[in-house]
Amino acid sequence: MAEAERSPQTIAKALKHVPDAEFVMHNGDVVENGGREQDWTDLLDSARASLLSTTLAPASGNHDTAANAFAGRRRPPTAARP
Repeated sequence: MAEAERSPQTIAKALKHVPDAEFVMHNGDVVENGGREQDWTDLLDSARASLLSTTLAPASGNHDTAANAFAGRRRPPTAARP
């Protein structure tokens, strides 16, 4: 099972265990191939419900940093600006 398939399940399980968590820390390898756009789309589509209820604080793993893909997702264009 690839990271993109496990991550949403892990996030949902953590929030079920601690439903009032203020954030979820992810220790890296959020997706299998950070340079593959479909991996990010699959992750966000399947984790959407969980991510709407809390903040995700991911660390970038070696799979996420392929083609510098992780850097562009740290602040998505729709994120609120400080």
